[in-house]
Amino acid sequence: MSTDEVSAPDRGGSAGISPRLAAGVIDIFVYVVVLNLFAEYFPKVISETFTLSLLAAVLLKVVLEIVLVVKDRVKHRFRQATTRLGRWWPRSCSGSCWSAASSPCWK
Repeated sequence: MSTDEVSAPDRGGSAGISPRLAAGVIDIFVYVVVLNLFAEYFPKVISETFTLSLLAAVLLKVVLEIVLVVKDRVKHRFRQATTRLGRWWPRSCSGSCWSAASSPCWK
């Protein structure tokens, strides 16, 4: 076997893991670390076992994904709006002007 064959990646039938799934797993592990740090340094945060903190991290990931889907649907509805308020709101109060100081909604 030559050195080229050893260093070359496996090009068999394996397609690998999808980047979205890999990012989700990394997110869950980061949530577990953060939850366990809070449980260690703040006595009012109770985490009985690692399994419960892992479950909490998975639930947090699921809830955040649901919130993102709902947010995208609401943004799409406002973009497709035909009323005056529906056409005005997305252009004037979306994007990076959510702060009260810079938003035209609050002036």
